[in-house]
This record gives sequence, structure tokens and C-alpha cells, in this order.
Amino acid sequence: MSSPGMIVLKSGDGTEHEVSRTVALKSVMIKYHMDVDPGVSSISIPNINSHILDKVIHYCTKHVEAALNPQNQSPDEVAEELRQWDANFLDVNDVTLFKLLVAASFLNIEDLLDLTCNAFLDMISAMIKAEGGEVINDNDA
Repeated sequence: MSSPGMIVLKSGDGTEHEVSRTVALKSVMIKYHMDVDPGVSSISIPNINSHILDKVIHYCTKHVEAALNPQNQSPDEVAEELRQWDANFLDVNDVTLFKLLVAASFLNIEDLLDLTCNAFLDMISAMIKAEGGEVINDNDA
């Protein structure tokens, strides 16, 4: 059972993560579950392991907190701080990056999906360039 204002997310390996409903609402999939059953206290997410779910929750929490701007920073300062935080957040191995991308897609967290897709594209582009290949330029299409 979750505390008031909180919801439990159960990872595929059975670990329970208690998170604020506000943070959970970053996910369109979770929001759908909460809209269908407003009293829901727990949601199973069977295809995301605990490590990845923890990282996703950390990402969502940081972005919700940044939107609240408790330090009354200028929008530009908030955006720059978040950009740097996101870059550090993505300092992970290739497998973790791919799992974060899949989790963002499954949970339908648009900004995390955009971030991980761009990072994955950058990684692939760097690999192709390192092998002396050309990267497709969509401006040529």
C-alpha cells in the first residue's frame, strides 16, 4: 500500500518503488492507468527491471523539480542546469542507454524518449564515423 500522494511502481524483477503521483504522471502510460482507476495504489511494469526503473524515476523526479523551480532561477538558468544534468544522466553504457530508450518508449515519457533517441543516434553516428563510414544526412533526402 502506498502513502497518500504516492504510488508504487513494481518493476519486472519484483522491486517496489514508491514515487509521488506528480512524478509518475510524467508517464502517459501511468497517467492512463491512474485516470482509469483513480484509486490505484500500485502499477506493475513487468518489462522494466529495477535498475532501469530507478533511473527513469530519478529522471522524472529531476524534471518535475526543475519545472517547479524552487530556487527561483531564470528560465535560461533552469534550462542550462537541466541540459547539463541530462548529459550526466546519459553517461551510461550502451546497454543501459538502450534499456532507458525502451523504457521511455513503453512508459511514453516523451522528453526522456527524445533524449535517449538522440543519444542513441549520436552513439551510432560516432560508431559509423569511427569505422570510416558515412552518416546519412537527412538534408540530402
